[in-house]
Amino acid sequence: MALANATRASELQVLYEELFSVPEIQQVFVQASKPSLDVLIVIPDHDLELERKLSEIQGRLMDFFPWLTIDFDIVLLQGRLLTDVVSPKGFQLFAR
Repeated sequence: MALANATRASELQVLYEELFSVPEIQQVFVQASKPSLDVLIVIPDHDLELERKLSEIQGRLMDFFPWLTIDFDIVLLQGRLLTDVVSPKGFQLFAR
């Protein structure tokens, strides 16, 4: 399963399934550029266990898609609006 010029639906589907399975995640934005995925993950507050879980997911994805550079950026809302913290780029993969 080689990556040609763009991220295919299968990579995004696996990313969606992995991250959607984590109920603490509020929103995910993805910016795809060959051959990388920049993933902005929005969570409510600092949670070391959750951050470890996200690191494990990132590692699994990089093992599964070795041709992709996958970068997770975690945004902590801490009671603030997303627009007060960051201006997301790319597209919204999901929101709860």
